[in-house]
Amino acid sequence: MALSRCLHLVLLLVALSPGSIWGQKTVQPLDPFTLHEVRIRIADSNWEARLARYKKEGRKDEIPCTVWLDGVRVDSVGIRYKGNSSYNSLQGQGGRKLPFSLDADAFRKGTRFPAGITELKLANGFRDPSMMREVLAYHIARTYMPAPRSAFARLVVNDEYFGVYSLTEDIDRSFLQKWFGESNGALYKCDPDWSAPRDTNCPLSDKASLEYVGEDPACYRPFFEMKYGKDWTSLTGLTRRLSVERPPLDSLLDVDRTLWMHAFNNVLVNLDSYSGRLCHNYFLYQDRTGRFVPLVWDMNLAFGGFRMARAENLTDEELIGLPPLLHAGEQTRPLISKLLADSLNRKVYIGHVRTILGDFFLNGKYKELMATWTALLQGSVAEETFGLYGLESFRKNASATVLAGKVPIIGIQELMDRRAAFLMAHPDLGGQRPVCVQYKSLRVKNKIQVDGFWSQAEKVHLYWRVKGTAGFQKLVMPKTKTKGKSSSILYRASLPWSKEGVEYYMVGENTCCAASLPKTGSHKPLKAG
Repeated sequence: MALSRCLHLVLLLVALSPGSIWGQKTVQPLDPFTLHEVRIRIADSNWEARLARYKKEGRKDEIPCTVWLDGVRVDSVGIRYKGNSSYNSLQGQGGRKLPFSLDADAFRKGTRFPAGITELKLANGFRDPSMMREVLAYHIARTYMPAPRSAFARLVVNDEYFGVYSLTEDIDRSFLQKWFGESNGALYKCDPDWSAPRDTNCPLSDKASLEYVGEDPACYRPFFEMKYGKDWTSLTGLTRRLSVERPPLDSLLDVDRTLWMHAFNNVLVNLDSYSGRLCHNYFLYQDRTGRFVPLVWDMNLAFGGFRMARAENLTDEELIGLPPLLHAGEQTRPLISKLLADSLNRKVYIGHVRTILGDFFLNGKYKELMATWTALLQGSVAEETFGLYGLESFRKNASATVLAGKVPIIGIQELMDRRAAFLMAHPDLGGQRPVCVQYKSLRVKNKIQVDGFWSQAEKVHLYWRVKGTAGFQKLVMPKTKTKGKSSSILYRASLPWSKEGVEYYMVGENTCCAASLPKTGSHKPLKAG
């Protein structure tokens, strides 16, 4: 009887425990449709002044704290203030809703947050009264390219409510391992150190634009931070290829993912990026094949929150009408101009623009997401005492312009409904795209036969790789005669079979346009055989 009662008690405790299969639903880490809770306990009662002193002195020193993420306790976490404008503009005015960085293994190596996350960034929504720009932008980006997980969280420090933050995983080794299956390559944070002195012996360059400024690493260090790695020659080799040598770039750059980044920044008017005046806020990772992959970063000013494409602030009309081929002919933006100088790359880029528009904006999907998040957040925004812009601005900025201090922040819907219409009517996006009406792949002895029936295509390119390897190889698929009066043409290619598996995607091309199958291209390729 005693054993029976003991077993009953154990089962009851399991059933009532968070995350059990019998009890409440497990909270998924960084689920954008969950309002997470971050509770922090800091023993040092003078922690704010101490962290502010570190920040003022340009130090990245951390102080220890205990963090509860959705009730999961993580000890010996390092906390520090982060950010530039999002910190300086508020701290100088006595604001307390400042941005934070949390490092799980700062004081105890190997410690992780749930889901193996090492570092988390808490952003305060600076110049984003909607509080949704960061999470919405990352949600869209992850559909097409490697990008951090991002969600919303209530932050409580020493039992004091600091408000609603966006909670985003850092781009670090745990992030790289998840996306690339390894993390040993060089990683550069492409974000200029605005206070660093410039070597007058170095050629001029436009911030982290990847212009070639010689072989001396000292000429790159003010603009790029090497987070992992020891040798700068890989980065100088990329800049030399972009600015001095001739294409192709495929051996040094993941071209498709770079085109996705440019399309994403352009459609979302994300000008606090490579595409904007400051030319920053991205990472470069060199994967196991030696190719660089760009990674988007820092999204709080997406959707027109930052207005400078070049030297001057853009008006609302200029944000809405931002040209789809912005910087395509400018030498100071070689990562755009050199790629788009190639006819196929330009067509693929335009195809990516149209895909993003169709998936999220022409169908109103982004408005559904914002409505869901407004309902999720508004109660917690109403409770804020350290908030930056208030409940009414939060409710309004999803659709209309709101002032952040004296700065007008265009409404996301106010911008994107008209921008989507502008882009779809733009002559650069015109023309009939190729369509793959049917496809299949099958193993034939020690080969894999890939078939694609395409209409409106004059050429079809096949990109393939052995599963687990990073780089795709490319070939042109031969046309095959088809019987009957079908309007589509069969393109067929043969690939070597591998026991590890083969992945592929196709790109159909005609005089004006290109289209990928699947539409995500290299990001989520098809499995062959």
